[in-house]
Amino acid sequence: MSSLIDAVRNYDQTQFDQFADRSVYLGRQDNHGMTALMWALDSGRLDFAAKLIDEADKQNKAGVTALMYAARYNYVDLVKKLLEKETEDRDNYGRTALMYAAEHGHVECVRALRERESGMCDENGWTALMWAVRGKHKECANLLLSEAHLRSTKELLSLEGKSFPKGVSALDIANTVGIEVEGLSPPKQVITLNVSLTSELSYADLRKAVKKNDIGFIHANLNLVSRCGESTGTALMDAAGRGSDEMVRLLRPLEARLQDGRGWTALMHAVGRGHEECAGLLLLERDLKDREGRTAEDVANGLPKEMRDRMLRALRKPLDLLYLPPELGSFTITGLVGNDKTGIVYTACNRSHRNCLLRVVRYSSLPEKTRHAIGEEVRILPSLRHENVLSCLGVVDDPPQQTAYFVFPWHPKVLLEEIRDRREAGRSFGTDELWKCIRQIANGMQHLHEHDWFCRGLSPASIYLSKDGRCVLAPFELAQPLDAPLYLAPEIQRGSPHDHAADVWTLGAIVYEMCAGVPPFKSVDEISSGVVPCIRGRPGSLTDLVAKMFSSSPESRPSIQECLRSVSRGSDPHPPQRRSEDRFMEALHSRGREAYEEAMSLFEDGLELSPEQEAEACRLAVAKGWSRMAEQFEEAYRPEEGRTTMLMCAAMDRNLDLLRRYVHERRRQDENGWTALMHATIRNHRDSVKELLDEADIKSTKEVTRNGCTFPAGTTAKDIAKRLQDEKLIRVFSKHNGRSNAGFHERTDRASERVDNPLIDAAKNGRNGDVRRYLNEYGGKSDKDGWTALMYAADGGYYRCVSLLVEKEVGLQNKDGWTALMLAVRRGDVPCTELLLYEKDLRTTESWGGFPEGSTAESIAKGMRLDPVLGVLRRKPIDIVIPCENAVLYAINSRRPDIVERLLKEGQELTAEEEEACCRAAILKNLPEVAARFERSYRRREGEPTMLICAARNGDVELARKYINEAGCQNPSDGRTATMIAARKGDDEIVRILGDRELGMQDKDGKTALIYAIERGAKDIVMLLAEKEKDIPDKSGKTPREYAARRPEILAVLEQDAV
Repeated sequence: MSSLIDAVRNYDQTQFDQFADRSVYLGRQDNHGMTALMWALDSGRLDFAAKLIDEADKQNKAGVTALMYAARYNYVDLVKKLLEKETEDRDNYGRTALMYAAEHGHVECVRALRERESGMCDENGWTALMWAVRGKHKECANLLLSEAHLRSTKELLSLEGKSFPKGVSALDIANTVGIEVEGLSPPKQVITLNVSLTSELSYADLRKAVKKNDIGFIHANLNLVSRCGESTGTALMDAAGRGSDEMVRLLRPLEARLQDGRGWTALMHAVGRGHEECAGLLLLERDLKDREGRTAEDVANGLPKEMRDRMLRALRKPLDLLYLPPELGSFTITGLVGNDKTGIVYTACNRSHRNCLLRVVRYSSLPEKTRHAIGEEVRILPSLRHENVLSCLGVVDDPPQQTAYFVFPWHPKVLLEEIRDRREAGRSFGTDELWKCIRQIANGMQHLHEHDWFCRGLSPASIYLSKDGRCVLAPFELAQPLDAPLYLAPEIQRGSPHDHAADVWTLGAIVYEMCAGVPPFKSVDEISSGVVPCIRGRPGSLTDLVAKMFSSSPESRPSIQECLRSVSRGSDPHPPQRRSEDRFMEALHSRGREAYEEAMSLFEDGLELSPEQEAEACRLAVAKGWSRMAEQFEEAYRPEEGRTTMLMCAAMDRNLDLLRRYVHERRRQDENGWTALMHATIRNHRDSVKELLDEADIKSTKEVTRNGCTFPAGTTAKDIAKRLQDEKLIRVFSKHNGRSNAGFHERTDRASERVDNPLIDAAKNGRNGDVRRYLNEYGGKSDKDGWTALMYAADGGYYRCVSLLVEKEVGLQNKDGWTALMLAVRRGDVPCTELLLYEKDLRTTESWGGFPEGSTAESIAKGMRLDPVLGVLRRKPIDIVIPCENAVLYAINSRRPDIVERLLKEGQELTAEEEEACCRAAILKNLPEVAARFERSYRRREGEPTMLICAARNGDVELARKYINEAGCQNPSDGRTATMIAARKGDDEIVRILGDRELGMQDKDGKTALIYAIERGAKDIVMLLAEKEKDIPDKSGKTPREYAARRPEILAVLEQDAV
């Protein structure tokens, strides 16, 4: 931690003055990602914060910025200053500073922030208006009514017991919480992203790629783009806001003219961040207005002068707009794709935001033959309807303008791009994929032939791939790309008469390029030479068919119908006796390297397996140790007791990445009692052995013969190393020396231990009834290694037991610092993880099993690559409903006094014991106003903070007067008294109330209240305490005068008192 952060946290003015002006300390972040500015705002030191503004535009590990802290605590002046400096809009949960201000009812902060952040939504689709309504802050809600039309995208569950389902509006929330907001009328219907969960996640991945500037990922996944957009913004808006002109060019045709929740376009995002080049690419959006009626130019006018002038120059550049006839009035141009032989191709969208291609052909200067061909296209194209032929959605011929307009559906990719992508990635088309494409292209050709249409313009560049991977032909002679002649049959090149056989030759050229990755011919002369290129490494049936397609004599080529018959026969002229899927499963049942290579080859060629076959393939691959194959069917993996696990499979195959991903399967045994460590040892995989040494104490259960050696029951991994006489492995085990990390054994090893705690015994075995019976008497107690009943329940995956125990035992750690949450995470147990989120900031105190000291639940999940668990850990605990018996106690432990208040108002009934537990928890969590609600059940206990200490921490004068009889009690953790706490905070009123009742007392470091007052620079308190404590040094011998040496005004008080 930097000295500047220390100074802020300790309220040390001298140290702060010493470091604040030194730029080397500015911007540093502690282990939680907090800067000195964030700490100053969080603790209310506005004098410090004002001098630390240059630390703005940073986020802590939760994604929270200084602006968000300022908005949360209603520091309006600082909000206005930070607004000019911070560019990050959201925390890890998608929340903005405006949402923080609205949730807490800070009206002036909402006024300051709404212009920039109005209309944004968090990860649940909640807006600032919704948060204001939920908190019953009517004045804030009235300022945010422009968001009234938006609806949430996910269900929100909360501790208050209220559930807000997916799709609620601010009006729905108002009805639920029982308030009326004038002007909040039923929401209008708006267009939103309406896709499945998988698609949402995929589009989120696309937006993440924009933030990472991963242009390759975006180019390869343009099919994820939806014209519907999101209220939270689009990938194009993200790219424009970050100034990435290359990504803007790529995404512009697909997402131009979309607007986010506040009505902002990608152009407005580019202008607002001062990205001139991106703004120039998006000028087609400059006519659009946001929900407050502002254009991009209005946004520019609100910028600082230099940036404003620059952006206005960019926005006022002339733009040559394409004229569209009235028949196409519902379409808007969104971008330029490129030119073909006779026209220009644009991307456009209609009023329902459907993406399409618009081909514009100006034929005024074209030769008569070409003009006749255009007329044929205008006449015939609308009648072509086939799943493998590009449909024409509309045709408009405008004779006065000598221009024809063709509208086609948009597809994300052409075949040529797929071929190039695969070539660069080192991947080829599988044999089954090739037959599938041949069938689809041939089907499309056959349909065109039935309408007397030739495919002379066809090439990989004019075959589109739909979102589901289907080949769609665009065989328009006048739209052929520049390299199309290289795919034309020799008779066409010679100018000889030709028929449908010419299209078969073109099909052969396309299939060749899919096989080889490059075109079959480099020039027209090579085509005329009659030399036929050969395809290597493909089945004979496929190469023979392509060779026939390349025949120089049209009569010798197969017809389209014969090509289709070849496809229907599969990869051999004679129907195969066995399907590829059957051969694949047979290879999996076989042993040896040849079987593995055959299985992988068949898999790479493409298989259509049923879910049952995938599960069986996964089980067989895992059992054989074929980890690369097992990974292909990972989704079908289901571990079974007494069977080979994925961890064992990874250990057998030396697959360290997979091993680390399945580290939670450690200490499991197969049917012979062998562990992953034993499998790694017998194969001499030292890297894997080192990862699995915590299994060293486990013994096998059956006699096994491996590598010509017989290993009896009771063998350990070290015994295997000795039997193999592998000195290097033996040394690895000797260094480990059988350690089992005391205090952290597996539940399976500990379950048989006799315990005197019946609650722990019940939790170990998942007995819900016994847990409920013994909870009050034994809750919170641990065994000799620090394990609580909650930890055992979490380690065993007993969800109901965890839900019963969580309220009393959440937050406890064993001797290694491990929590119940960490144990649930290590199991990959999502439901139990959700119940224990309040432990996610705790850290281990000892290293264990590859996890170093200081690990958190999130770092454990990351190390094990448990993505579902990581997703849960990144949620906010406040949004999780805990089905525990005492919701009030859980709300107190969550530091949510507002929820406590609501629960009590709703009539939550508590027993006397529960009230006492709530009172104690409120004191421990430093919530005096909550503790006061349960005063009648308050009983002071030795070794726990008192009500007076709680009052001093919070400056609660009335509570301090009421419990003044507790003066003299010290906080068990640090030995501080209420007077010391008040002096440290500079609270002279509480110091006066306590008088001399605690003077002369020292904390664990020997410090007195006077020393804390000196450190604080609280001159008035020093004057109150100096007489009786000025001569008391701390444990190191440092006197109050020495503490005051750098504070002349304080030293003068001490000297005056001495006189």
